[in-house]
Amino acid sequence: MPVGEGLSSATNNKEGQDVNYQVLLDGACSSESSRAKPTRKRCVWSSWKSFMLDSWVLEIVSMIFSTACFIAIVAVLIAFNGKRRPNISYDLSLNTIVSMLATACKSSLVFAVGEAISQLKWVWFQDRKELVAMQVFEDSSRGPLGSITLLGHHKGRSVVSLGAIILILMLAFDPFIQQVLRYPTESIAEQPQTTNTTGSENLAFAPQIKYFDSANVSKTDWNGASYLGVWSSDFGIQPQCPSGNCTWPIYKSLAMCNKCADLTSVATLNCPTPEWNSTGNASGSYSGKCEVVLPQGHSSATTVTLNVADGTISNTDLQTAMIWEVYNEDDKYDNKTYLNINRPQMVLAEASLGLDDDKIANQSNMVPGIYIEHVTECAISYCIQDFDISVHNGYTTLQKGSSDFGQLLSLNNSLTGITTLCWAPSGTPSDVRIYTSTIGNESIGLNTSDFVFCGFNSLSSDAFTGTKLDRYFIADGNEYSKTPARATPANVARVMRMGLNLTMEQTSAAWTQMGLQNTNITIVGTMYNTEIMVKVQWLWLILPASLVLGSNIFLTLTILKSKTRVPWKSSVLALLFHGINHVDRDEHSTNSGMQTVAENLYVKLQYCDSDGRVMLSGR
Repeated sequence: MPVGEGLSSATNNKEGQDVNYQVLLDGACSSESSRAKPTRKRCVWSSWKSFMLDSWVLEIVSMIFSTACFIAIVAVLIAFNGKRRPNISYDLSLNTIVSMLATACKSSLVFAVGEAISQLKWVWFQDRKELVAMQVFEDSSRGPLGSITLLGHHKGRSVVSLGAIILILMLAFDPFIQQVLRYPTESIAEQPQTTNTTGSENLAFAPQIKYFDSANVSKTDWNGASYLGVWSSDFGIQPQCPSGNCTWPIYKSLAMCNKCADLTSVATLNCPTPEWNSTGNASGSYSGKCEVVLPQGHSSATTVTLNVADGTISNTDLQTAMIWEVYNEDDKYDNKTYLNINRPQMVLAEASLGLDDDKIANQSNMVPGIYIEHVTECAISYCIQDFDISVHNGYTTLQKGSSDFGQLLSLNNSLTGITTLCWAPSGTPSDVRIYTSTIGNESIGLNTSDFVFCGFNSLSSDAFTGTKLDRYFIADGNEYSKTPARATPANVARVMRMGLNLTMEQTSAAWTQMGLQNTNITIVGTMYNTEIMVKVQWLWLILPASLVLGSNIFLTLTILKSKTRVPWKSSVLALLFHGINHVDRDEHSTNSGMQTVAENLYVKLQYCDSDGRVMLSGR
């Protein structure tokens, strides 16, 4: 009879009469093998015990429980991934919950895999094997160290090697689970609780200019901002951002803009020698024009002065650098265009003059040697710009888009019927409607939805315009030297050092900042608070998931391999009831002695000739 059948049945005589082995194990419920009549409760318990011990129910339930725990871990991670770190009752943390589930998952896996390895031990001895393999299997079912030994014996060529690998890798189960969760800090958008007040602590506000009005922004304010633009460069926008981290959608706002260009190639110099009587013994100062003329607009209106003594030019005073107003709002009805800006609010020019000695024929008269070194023209106007504002860690960043310099239109007030000059963005129709709005003590025409406004202040150029006067005289031979004839005003000298282009950029920013500080129109933005977030690193779950899957596969293979045999698994009683037969009776009282004998003893599960029991036989 095959040995496989011997694990489920036994013969009680040499003639091979079959006696059900299960009946022997359950003899407590048999009237023939019991002196006392068994109770129903005892029989039920015995049947239940047989069902649990002689099947794979516990291992299957354990594997299902382990898989469920792992699925629960994944579900928890999915539920909280990308969200704020939760505040759980009883001071539990998300790590604690995941760790508890992971411990339950791992413990169930170790139990099921260990039992499967123990069962494969009995399958292994269906063929003649070294007795020491019994100890190798037992050690492997108990932990990673024994599993390493088993892999060395089996060289990875048996099913049980899969279980050994799983138990070894199980050492990394907890560390990998611990690496799954990270808690980075991120900026989370806060939902505003109110939208009708700029004083709310839960809102982010950025100012917007829809008109420059003469009521809230006086001429003194404009002049002050002009000087601020000359002497400072720190201009920007100051939005309300309680958290220090806010963003706004890109929005349009009125601003002050400038555009500059080099006009040296098109500028001309009108500088004739002043008339004076060179035949007599004349003495005195004789002045004449020495001005820079541009294609349109006002010239520099500067002069050159010959200082004469005893009929000879002793020295010459020349305005070698100058900044003047080419166009202002008094000229706005001229309908002229400067630097592609139609009727700007103000146009300034900066020029410098030099002296070319080679062009001087009469060394006493240097005027013919004067020439233009460079000319820069800048136009300043209202404009519409796209504002891209953000605040990060309390630092405000403002990115401005392209500028629309707009146009001046003569518009009719729909209420008063009065026609007035108004500023409007480019493309605004000439029949756009404006309305009278009272701001402070003044009434001005507005159409805020279209950025149209009337009644603006004239810009003053006092902070920028002026000249630098130098005195030239012959120092040695034919060479001229110069010295300042008078002190240049400090603000004008600074503009000349910086250059008109940079000065106008700073001043435009100062004027825009002034408008932003005086407006009561705001744009609502999004405020962000720094929160601790849950971030799941899914790659760290690959190993735990592989162990769960591998354990299920390993248990399934073990069950299939043992389907014709009663699963003894890790039962110690199996060794007691089916001990070694036909082995020397010498007593081996030490582990080392038993180990030595076992290494040289080959055994096999087979029927005992004497009593028909299935035992490990040394024959």
